[in-house]
Amino acid sequence: MKWAPAIGGIDTFTWLRDRTLSPATNLFDLAKGFVTGRDSRIYDDEYYDTIDAAIEDIAVPTFLYGCWHDIFGGSAPDIYNRLSLERGSKQLLVGDGYHGNPGIGFGEPGFPPRLDVLERAWFDKWLRDIDNGIENYGPVTLRQQGGNWTAHGRFPAPRAQPRRLYLSATPSGTAAHAVADGSLTTEPATSRDILTVRPSLRAVVSRDTTQVLAGVTAVLGGGFTYDNRFAEGAAVTFTTGPAESDAVLSGPMNLHLRVVCHAREALWAIMICDVAPDGTSTVLSNGALLASRRAVDDERSLFAPNGDYTRPYHPLTEAALLPVPVGTPIVLDIDILTTEAVIASGHRLRVDVFATDTPRFIPILPDLVRTRLRKQDIGIDPQDPSYLVVPILGEPGW
Repeated sequence: MKWAPAIGGIDTFTWLRDRTLSPATNLFDLAKGFVTGRDSRIYDDEYYDTIDAAIEDIAVPTFLYGCWHDIFGGSAPDIYNRLSLERGSKQLLVGDGYHGNPGIGFGEPGFPPRLDVLERAWFDKWLRDIDNGIENYGPVTLRQQGGNWTAHGRFPAPRAQPRRLYLSATPSGTAAHAVADGSLTTEPATSRDILTVRPSLRAVVSRDTTQVLAGVTAVLGGGFTYDNRFAEGAAVTFTTGPAESDAVLSGPMNLHLRVVCHAREALWAIMICDVAPDGTSTVLSNGALLASRRAVDDERSLFAPNGDYTRPYHPLTEAALLPVPVGTPIVLDIDILTTEAVIASGHRLRVDVFATDTPRFIPILPDLVRTRLRKQDIGIDPQDPSYLVVPILGEPGW
């Protein structure tokens, strides 16, 4: 008699065989695609249509939990906004942590209940019909970076308004350690300039590395957690004046950037930072874009009332690739992961622009070769300004 233990009606051998043959476990093909660029899954391919969740079709009560610096970044708020459910039957909880320390501090004074307590209450309500009031929690509960826990009726925070902050080559006087120290201002620059950034490995020592490694390098402290000044030694920075009063950033951001590339490909990596009065620069969010992926699908993008992108949607299909002209100005709209953060009185907001951000953003090998590790230029032009579109609640006085 042949022994074949069953798992849900499927024998063990069949289950193991199917798992081994699953595309999700075919790491060799994915590695080959990264090295050669010949696997269609390095693009937004039809393959993903078979495995992507249809978020808008979810009809069951859904509780989402995430962290601002999770491997998946701001995906939890994005999914929350796509759910076609009433408030209460969809809820969002976002902490200020990493993928490897979910729920840290929960259950302590000033924090939400432990995750297992929330889970039990959620399932008691929706599976056992116990009237425990969990549907009135939140519905959006989150830890503001640089602030405390707060609750909203929706996300981004009501009344947060997208505003432009323009990039200027005028020194802010706060980043002598950077490749170039520019400013973020409420009015466009008055003169033309070119600021140059080059590939470097300094960004390895950054919070971006801790994010992509699920929080492991947080134990090293320093540049891996709350001080980005070492990494900024390879960046061009743009910094506001000190805030005159507390302000809140809430939602996605977009960096509209006029650039010149000196090879057939270029990676642009962005970090958004809070700068304390003592100069400590803390990464709040990040984003990146290959110049060849700069095409934008307006039908899937989000806009400010004045028409600025607040979240440009880049179709990452092979058909959407654009040639990168050498030595000719082009314009990029680089989406920055959604977040919520307090810029306290006396603090500043900073944009860091890098030519590399390893290991957080690594292009496939053929794209990396096409960059030729050449310099990359940021153009400051009053007639065609570069600017950050940032949602602000409050009046920081910049």
